[in-house]
Amino acid sequence: MKKNIKIIYLIEFIIFIFIIFLKTNIKQIDINITLLSFFGLMCLVCLLIFRFPRDKSYYRSGTIRLVVISLLSYLIIIYGLGLIIGFVRTPFIHSPITIIKNVLPVICLIIFKEIIRYLICKNSPNNKKPVIIITILFVILSIISESYLANLGSLESIFIFTSVTVLPIIFKEMLYSYLTYNVSIMPTLLIRIPFEIFIYITPFYPNFDNYLSAVIGIFYPFIVYYTVNNRLMYAEKKDKILKKTYRNFITYPIYFILIVLIVLISGILKYQLIAIGSNSMKDVYERGDAVLVEKYNKNNINNINIGDILVYEHNNLIITHRVVDKYYVNGHVNFRTKGDNNEAIDSNTIKEEDVKGIVINRIKYIGYPTIIIKDIFQKE
Repeated sequence: MKKNIKIIYLIEFIIFIFIIFLKTNIKQIDINITLLSFFGLMCLVCLLIFRFPRDKSYYRSGTIRLVVISLLSYLIIIYGLGLIIGFVRTPFIHSPITIIKNVLPVICLIIFKEIIRYLICKNSPNNKKPVIIITILFVILSIISESYLANLGSLESIFIFTSVTVLPIIFKEMLYSYLTYNVSIMPTLLIRIPFEIFIYITPFYPNFDNYLSAVIGIFYPFIVYYTVNNRLMYAEKKDKILKKTYRNFITYPIYFILIVLIVLISGILKYQLIAIGSNSMKDVYERGDAVLVEKYNKNNINNINIGDILVYEHNNLIITHRVVDKYYVNGHVNFRTKGDNNEAIDSNTIKEEDVKGIVINRIKYIGYPTIIIKDIFQKE
């Protein structure tokens, strides 16, 4: 076994050297062909050294069922959200030949990498260090591959790339290693292949903004991990059912609160949470608070009256000030507003298309993270 561990470390060192080569020569090579060739060769070497061990995992069939259910649930949720926020066309041609050309290299690369991961996991059963190392290497490799076409010229673009791409990659690679090490290669392949070829097959995809993309990319692997881990714990330690029930009693309400906050912040429903960035309405709410906004459109905008706190867009900023005047121009309603803590009425006139909604409540302090991030970008 010690001999196997030394060989595994050597294989991981070779992969590390390849990552350095890829990083320094990424603009001079065809990255897809290079990745496919290298990992195809490494997969063959690993199979010759270790051979493919027989999969005797007791938990494989049950975990596969959980993975399939999670995939179906994922598709139902994202396409359900798509019915609310709309869809966009994927940038790929969807003729049968083109789909095969796009999908086949991706599937081959996934299989090569997962066989390597599986062989490392099965040949280091009592030593998690090689598994941790290969996970880190695959994370770095995926980030380098994704950053090749990314525009990272500003602090904001780096933040978006980190949120939308880097963090989901980390969570997904951790999930893949967890499934492979604790169960088998099959659940990992079943969850990874559909997830990564999905965009090449479907002609339409939900029009998620960066925020929702990051949330889904992070939470989906975590939910799969949590579900599988619970099942394994239940199978191995049935005497801890009461303890797990107590823990679920605590964690599920937290998940519910987080989901409610995510939905409100994303604004996909009638209500939305917005962080307050100034003290112009002090005594009603202050900088760092969050306000709950009821969204309005042209059909019900006439219901907004003097005294309501209006949420509107002006010069790419979201402003929440109180309505002090309401009048009509050519059948269209206009508003004048004033911050309660300001001495003068706002100079700009708010038209129908500028209106987002009215404030119906506030939650203190939870807007501070958004304000801090915004301040960082403004100081750039």
